[in-house]
Amino acid sequence: MKYQLTNLIKDLTPFESRNFKSHSNRFYQNEDKKFTQLYDVIRHKNINEYDKEICKLINYTGSEGAFARLKNHLTEEIENSLLQLHRKKHSEFKVYRNLQLYQLAWDKSKFKEARDYLKKAQKIATKIENYELLNLVVKKTIQICPYLQEDPTAYIEEQVRYHQMMSSLSQLDHLLVMINYKIVKTNFLNENQNLVQQLEEMSKTLLLDETFRNSAEVKLKIYQSIRNVLLQKKDFEALAEYLMHSYDNFEQHKIYSKKNHEAEIVHVSWIINALLKIKRYKKVPHYSNVLFKCLFEHDKAFYHRYIWQYYQSRMLQYTFSGENTKAIDILLSFEKEELHTQPKSTSFYLNLNLCSLNYTANRFNESLYRLANILADAGFNKLNEEFQLRILIMELIIRTDNGDGDVEYILNRIREIKRKFNPLLKENGHIRDKEFIKIIEMMLKKATPFKDEKFLQKVNGFIKNSPEFEPGSNEVIDYAIWLKSKIESKTYYELIPRLF
Repeated sequence: MKYQLTNLIKDLTPFESRNFKSHSNRFYQNEDKKFTQLYDVIRHKNINEYDKEICKLINYTGSEGAFARLKNHLTEEIENSLLQLHRKKHSEFKVYRNLQLYQLAWDKSKFKEARDYLKKAQKIATKIENYELLNLVVKKTIQICPYLQEDPTAYIEEQVRYHQMMSSLSQLDHLLVMINYKIVKTNFLNENQNLVQQLEEMSKTLLLDETFRNSAEVKLKIYQSIRNVLLQKKDFEALAEYLMHSYDNFEQHKIYSKKNHEAEIVHVSWIINALLKIKRYKKVPHYSNVLFKCLFEHDKAFYHRYIWQYYQSRMLQYTFSGENTKAIDILLSFEKEELHTQPKSTSFYLNLNLCSLNYTANRFNESLYRLANILADAGFNKLNEEFQLRILIMELIIRTDNGDGDVEYILNRIREIKRKFNPLLKENGHIRDKEFIKIIEMMLKKATPFKDEKFLQKVNGFIKNSPEFEPGSNEVIDYAIWLKSKIESKTYYELIPRLF
């Protein structure tokens, strides 16, 4: 795999990097300097393993074949250090460790010791309900029975049962994968009802099976299948109720634990998003607190992966409860304390939120600064055209309201938008965007636009036909509320609904 070594080194966390350096310092001395030099060059310089300058940087004079072996050696040692560092991270790792020890004992014909390792592996696999691993362990147990003169009958029956359970779960897994694919492919359109029906039937069947009734893994799979069915049907009210009810049920029966902790965080995140979708805002702060608590559990195992989700929920809460300054402050706190741990894409969305929030606080210079970061971000041109259009319309709004705004500059930007997005603006789904751009253009060309009856008639017609306000919609700044603020001579934020 090309760039395997480069990607492996660049993706190491600071903790993993320190662990590897400690590992290499213990086992490799002066004669292996090239080994550690190669690591340091790739880690700390803007260079990759195929760069022509890399051999010069580490003073390497060997052949291409020898250099390839050096790279392979380094890759293997980094992987070994990762395995050693994370050997206790997942329960599955403990099963594999016992299987490795079983194999070593088997190779020495130490069959009793080998059998003991299999028992340990089976105990762990049973606890985590991993039927694939249980099947593998029992298969090896059957193989070792003749050497210990044990009756294999009970183990063979166990293996048959595990095969049946694996088959049932595999069917459900396959349907889940298909339904998830179809949901994304059809953009939540109500198609593929046959798949939805199969999911419902499979879930009911598994619940009737005594083997699965008390299984945490199966309960989670059934929860996920029903969740996806409700999402596919676009029944958001039922989805929110089911998410909350199932979470309470899982809490009561202690379904969530360290081994499936990420699933719990995702569950709570779904609840927050569903409540926002159906406008039940008063419940959101409670589940934001639950999410925050979850992030600190089990040594903060998934803290950095989901902390942005928490900050976003808090930001929405403050924004729509009249505490805009708090919303800005909490994102600035995230930027200072957490952003360095996040994927590059998070910076884009942080700037987007701070751009709109500073606009609503009438901090136009700070808003335009954040906007400049958005437009300069490499990710901007990778967005779909619709999202790019909405961000550029936000720029028109901010610059129109900015007291130092250059009218001719804004009109030029409008012409650029029309030219670049001409095909998109002709589509039925973007007539509203096209009309709104036209209204801004008319505003800029008139001395007192809101005293012009024809213009007011056009604006009021646009407002009347606008959808109900929804936070987090594709309109970063709501077009209708912005126009209302102009008519009523109020600030945009004064008219934003207080939802929380």
